[in-house]
Amino acid sequence: MKVKALCAIAAAIMISTATAAQDVKRPDSYNYTRGVEAAQHGNAEEAIEYLGKELQDNPENGYASIWMAVVYNNQEEYGKALSLANNAVENIPKKDKEYVEYAFIARGNLYESLGKTDEALADYTSAIKANPESADAYGQRGNLYRNMGKLDLAEADYRKMTEIDPGNVNGYVWLGFTAELDGRNTDAINSYDYAIKLDPNLSFAHSARANTYIALGEYEKASDDIVTALAIDGDDTAFFLMQVVGDSSMVTMATKLKLKAAAEPNNDYWPYCLGVVYERSRMYAEAIANYQICMDRNPAPITAYRLAVCNNELCRYAEALKHIDRAMELDSTDGRFILEKADILYNSGDAAQAIDAAGEYIAANPEESSGYYTRGFYKKYSRDVDGAISDFTTAVILSPDDETNYIQRGTMYEQKGDTAAARADYRKAVFLDSKAAHDSTYSQSRTIYRAYLGLGMADKAAELVDSMLAATPDDYNILYNAACLYAQTGETRKALEYLRKALEKGFRRLTLINYDYSLDAIRKLPEFLQLTSEYKAKLGDSVKPTVEETSTGKSPAREITVEIPFTKEPGSSLCMVKCHINGLPLHFVFDTGASSVSLSQVEASFMVKNGYLSKKDVIGNQYFLDAAGNVNEGTEINLRKVDFGGLTLSNVRASVVSNQKAPLLLGQSVLNRLGKIEIDNGAQLMRVTYEK
Repeated sequence: MKVKALCAIAAAIMISTATAAQDVKRPDSYNYTRGVEAAQHGNAEEAIEYLGKELQDNPENGYASIWMAVVYNNQEEYGKALSLANNAVENIPKKDKEYVEYAFIARGNLYESLGKTDEALADYTSAIKANPESADAYGQRGNLYRNMGKLDLAEADYRKMTEIDPGNVNGYVWLGFTAELDGRNTDAINSYDYAIKLDPNLSFAHSARANTYIALGEYEKASDDIVTALAIDGDDTAFFLMQVVGDSSMVTMATKLKLKAAAEPNNDYWPYCLGVVYERSRMYAEAIANYQICMDRNPAPITAYRLAVCNNELCRYAEALKHIDRAMELDSTDGRFILEKADILYNSGDAAQAIDAAGEYIAANPEESSGYYTRGFYKKYSRDVDGAISDFTTAVILSPDDETNYIQRGTMYEQKGDTAAARADYRKAVFLDSKAAHDSTYSQSRTIYRAYLGLGMADKAAELVDSMLAATPDDYNILYNAACLYAQTGETRKALEYLRKALEKGFRRLTLINYDYSLDAIRKLPEFLQLTSEYKAKLGDSVKPTVEETSTGKSPAREITVEIPFTKEPGSSLCMVKCHINGLPLHFVFDTGASSVSLSQVEASFMVKNGYLSKKDVIGNQYFLDAAGNVNEGTEINLRKVDFGGLTLSNVRASVVSNQKAPLLLGQSVLNRLGKIEIDNGAQLMRVTYEK
């Protein structure tokens, strides 16, 4: 629907005052003219300001109303946009058929966004009546018919489009869409062929034809169209289809990309695409080789991230950490990177640091359930039952419709011996999964079998796992789930068989295998020990034990106390501590009354000008620098590394304040991450005690 709205807006802003009927005078006031210019250039605030002034002076100016409706529509403020569109429909002179048409189109787009299909259809029909020789209104109505499944009506509108405007490429592409939906793939190809003849550089026409070729199993032709579309403008649909073809015919897709890379040896985009195709095929070494070419030519955070992912899959944890740290250095704001680092740390056997890393993600994204789920997962397999339940509960609160949160919490309640709570969670998970099954986009959770197992329905659980294996017999994650299922049902032979298959197919999470509750029934068997030892030997020393289990099954913790000296200025009660921020030596004020970290504009500007801060360290404000290189008040920044007293914190958020004499304050957002803090005023020492 958003695409349709943008099409209508694009058409509307192309209307020129020169096209008005001779007896229609369009507005030419200062405020209206400035507002339209601002809207055409995407300056929403300026457009609203000037058009608002125009409507204050002339509330029945339908022209100003439709332009302002277009701006609000772009901002998804549909209520304001709809009121303005109504005013436009009522007040634009009926003789000005172009503007009347686009007023109906714009309002129709709004109705579609609001789910009011009948009203949208009526408006598109009114647009056609207002200006029957315009192709755009037929295209809008045709798209709505197509989305409604009324393919014959959609096709009729698209044909009318091409009759009115024989060179309208969109009309032929949409005819192709409709034919493909109707199962007429040959007709679809013919329509796309003609559209591409009209405009060979229309990337989405190539993508559309590629999609039809994929449906026909003609991967050679599909890959040609995909590469062409990618070369034109990096078309998103083509990038997706590249992966689809790679899944079905990897050699074909990789060969086409290699040829393109050879033809353009200085273009790092093609090795990146090759890396994606290889990675999806789990050919991680080949993916790494191509990603590294990209990284050498043009260091980018997404490439470093992909290198980290692939090395993580190959259990090359030192390499993976190197690349994920590089990704975070290049872009300190992307939450995927810290979560990937947490996963690498956990896989390498460092559960404590993995939990800390997940905590950093949570601190930066407290409203996102994924961070709590991830940390709960690591706590679960570190045998911290209560901590895992707490995190999974927060994940449930934030994402109440995600069945996996309930499944994970249910398994923890089982470990705690709270059978009633566990069964309640499993029933909720089954309900959500059954409800989602009616959605056309439904994809069954790989772990839903665990809910049925917890409810005592072992046969149903086995049926689900077997059906998933029948669909994807080489999926090592499902093979691992089968091992867990059969271990819990006492079928040890099957469990060991599926565990071996999972390892053979590439499952490498030995840390998880060593501490997964689901495998407790087979963990002490000689066959299990032999199997895991065999694969651990293949991986070398890349994995270390995660938990040194005690008789209670919990990780032993030891307390470490660090003493940090501080000073006080005469007549002041504030504690000042030496520190390094991104390598710059400074002093911070230890302030238990402050909620967060702050620094003055003077400090921030100095850090920017001397390379201790960069634009990549800014969170949510790309205009933080003025012409002189100064940092504006209120800017939120990321301090990549804060060192003091032998303690190191990564990715600390801070805000810039306007007071040039303001000290560097470390408040509760950092203090809470340190541990237990004591102040010894007599010895002028700050003691920080934490568990290691």
